[in-house]
Amino acid sequence: RLIHRRHGAGCFAVTSGALASHTPGAQVAGPSAIAASDKGQLLIMANDQLLLHDRAGVASESINASELGLKNLTPPMSYITGGELLVGASAANDATGGWGLWQCELIQKSCKTLSTQVNALAPLALQAHKMNGDLFIADAQTGQLMKLSASGEVQHSIERPLADLPVLRLDSGLLFINSAQGPAISVLRYE
Repeated sequence: RLIHRRHGAGCFAVTSGALASHTPGAQVAGPSAIAASDKGQLLIMANDQLLLHDRAGVASESINASELGLKNLTPPMSYITGGELLVGASAANDATGGWGLWQCELIQKSCKTLSTQVNALAPLALQAHKMNGDLFIADAQTGQLMKLSASGEVQHSIERPLADLPVLRLDSGLLFINSAQGPAISVLRYE
């Protein structure tokens, strides 16, 4: 029995040493944003990573912001026509940390800035029109709802109180947004 106890203590010491020397990878916090494609794929933003999942919810790929030439991923994000992704971030080589809205092709892992006009905004929410690519943005900086062309030029804007976490949805020519005045939904015609 004495031999058995010594052997057990040795295994405990080896196991304790292995656990103490193990450094876990960076923990993923989030999600900070979620987007769903027309094909049913789910994209989750967590830290500076985009986590892709298939229709069944099985993780299929993880893309670091640096692979896209970006850093400091921030919500909102949305899929647009053609399966590309719009996401807020800074350029990886930008020392100033200037924010911009980027149009990304995830398969090729390439991104381009949407427009300088959009990069002056601070969007809380965005929604892309699936047919023509128009963008609808709830901007925190100006307190406006904006309609932009697919290339990022402002077409229309209106001041209105925004909820702390606005949610935009498009359906049949109408824009739905949660109300800042309480648990209600505002329905707007954007044409």
